[in-house]
Amino acid sequence: MSAFAVGVGYSRPCEPAVVEAVASSFSPWSRPRSHAVSDAVHILTTGEDAAAVPVGDGWVVGDALLAGRQAGEPSVAELVAPLTAPVDEADRAARLAHTNGVFAAVYWDPRRRRITACRDFFGVRPLYFYRSREALWLSTLPGALLAAADAAGDSRAGLRPEGVFDRLIFGGQLDAGGTVWRHVERIAPGSLRRFDADASMETARPGLESPPVQRGLSEGAVAERVRAALDASVGGRLDGCGRASVWMSGGLDSTAVAASAAAVGADVVAHTVTYRRLNADREGEWAARAADHLGIAHRRHAVDEIRLFERWDTLPVTPLPAEPELDAMYVDIDRASIEHSDVAMTGFGADPLMLPERYGLWRGLARGGFSELWRSIRAFRRVGVRPPLGLATAWARFQTRRAPWRAPPWLSEDFAARVGAEERWRRFTDRAVSPRRGERAEARHHSTDLGWSELFEQLDAGVRGVPIRRRHPFFDLRVVDVLLGLPSMPWCLDKWALRIAQRGRLPDAVVRRPKTPLAGDPFPGHAVRPLEIWKTGLDKSPELGEFFDGPAMARLLESGSPAQEIWRQVGPALSLVAWRARWDSR
Repeated sequence: MSAFAVGVGYSRPCEPAVVEAVASSFSPWSRPRSHAVSDAVHILTTGEDAAAVPVGDGWVVGDALLAGRQAGEPSVAELVAPLTAPVDEADRAARLAHTNGVFAAVYWDPRRRRITACRDFFGVRPLYFYRSREALWLSTLPGALLAAADAAGDSRAGLRPEGVFDRLIFGGQLDAGGTVWRHVERIAPGSLRRFDADASMETARPGLESPPVQRGLSEGAVAERVRAALDASVGGRLDGCGRASVWMSGGLDSTAVAASAAAVGADVVAHTVTYRRLNADREGEWAARAADHLGIAHRRHAVDEIRLFERWDTLPVTPLPAEPELDAMYVDIDRASIEHSDVAMTGFGADPLMLPERYGLWRGLARGGFSELWRSIRAFRRVGVRPPLGLATAWARFQTRRAPWRAPPWLSEDFAARVGAEERWRRFTDRAVSPRRGERAEARHHSTDLGWSELFEQLDAGVRGVPIRRRHPFFDLRVVDVLLGLPSMPWCLDKWALRIAQRGRLPDAVVRRPKTPLAGDPFPGHAVRPLEIWKTGLDKSPELGEFFDGPAMARLLESGSPAQEIWRQVGPALSLVAWRARWDSR
């Protein structure tokens, strides 16, 4: 695992106790290296991808894996030029947004006593900051900042009400820079943030620029471009390691990643989560067929018997909420992956990048007349998909826009009013249904949604506490440029471009297989102990009571309803309570 922390004392040197607390938070991986700068500036790094590079009197510190880096040179060195160039902040942010790779970096300019921090465009690498009256700390480890606040005795420490509300209702943060902690904030994905001694300024993330849409390409040309881009992305993310684990379902996206890994010569082991009893699926069979064809090892992980919140009081606790009800499953699969390689790849990202324009035949006629209508019909026939009228999509958007705020019965009314629940709900629904203009606009929007960066952070080694380097090859600007440069019709229908790119690499049955979601949600079928979780959690963290309607929650939990039905109603609340109780008991 790679990580770093940078502390700057503005009014006085950083307290030794705070520095030691931050350094201790890096364990259990290793004691971080300390880079001597001054009494007022402390730099700590650990791992292969994190480094500190002197630049004049200043330093560039980062955790990075960039495409095309020179052998033997840390990727962070390639961030020196865009971070230190004499340009305005908007130009600097644009240069960094076009840097291909995953990174989080900080530039310390001692002459101006200024910190500049940045993250990669999609937010794969996390970066957080904590600012007290005396010092500023930035780190890829949120636990390091919580340790700094504890050691400093910061009275502001505690949960942020708006962050708690967002987590309970939306499953993530509505504000790009917010977390559930009041005193720990995040650098927004793709943004640039400058910290001076008495102020800070954030430069917003530039929009994802789509390449010119290229029409008239043959199937062979499209297949070759997609294969070449994905192979290059996967090969670069091996980071010099000849081995990789791949989280592989039996679907197209993850099997395509596994095929690219095998094509570039990696020693691959695929891991597949399967259900045999709760929600019988055939993912393991499809994944095994693909693995046999590729000549790679394959392991199935049946998770029917894992209970929700299993070992919840003994597993490593995450400093940010990260689905504690499923921690046992994630940790077990991570540990199995590490037996082969600490590089683990996913197929995340293909869905949004290949999202076809959401309109039916009637809208095609309205947009471009009969020529557009005929082009759409030919595209649907070519791929073998029945053309939709588009009425279902229009109705879903209409219903989402009209959906009023309705609080779940277990949420405290006072808490909801204090955080402005109705306004936050309006912001959420407006963001979900706001119109996107231009060809491939839907794909651009969904590929850069903040929910992706939250998912990456939840899976990050520094948050989960498992030293595994997770890679997401579809979130690579080379792949993005190729896929967004294709017309929606026909190449994004049923992921046609990705399917033809895998011909000859994967079995024909896997290439032609339609996307098959699970027949229902299996999680409520797992055994769960809602009343035990609730009571234990509130006993350990009684301050959580302010967020909930205690009597209403008691009625739900003691209603005698099946545990699965209770989980459906109060799952988000139980997740938060279990996570905070574990954190307070660490």
